Amino acid sequence: MQIDPFEFARRRDRRQGEIVAAEMGRVAALGWQALEGTFDVQGGGSDNGPSWIDVRVAARLRTICQRCLADLDVEVKADAHLELAASEAAVNAAEDDDIERIDGSRPLEVAALIEDELILALPMVGRHEVCEATVVPDRPQGPLSKALGAWTSKRLAD
Repeated sequence: MQIDPFEFARRRDRRQGEIVAAEMGRVAALGWQALEGTFDVQGGGSDNGPSWIDVRVAARLRTICQRCLADLDVEVKADAHLELAASEAAVNAAEDDDIERIDGSRPLEVAALIEDELILALPMVGRHEVCEATVVPDRPQGPLSKALGAWTSKRLAD
């Protein structure tokens, strides 16, 4: 669903709903699967001041733990206050302050905005705080296997 950002803010429109995993292609390309989640997008502004869009996202995503390679579910929450700028040039001209701005001169895809906030909230590396010990199947116990087994056990303990 596309919106006109300034009109959305002026009318103080609101969109709420469930996250649709099929619309999260960039999240999937990063190795994450959106399992479930909700979003709330609210427009606002003042008569004499800037217009904005507030985005709140809460989701449960799944990836593979980088340590133990088991499934890892992560709860992600994002809360962004995005001030609307009249152009991309206006966004770039104001980069020195701490205000998050987006270009409001073009139609905005709500699903893309939600996905942007999910991506920004993802952890740098998906891994368990403490991985459960993995069961290693029986294998030959030659000198190399013993050495690799000792090395693997030490790595899993780290």
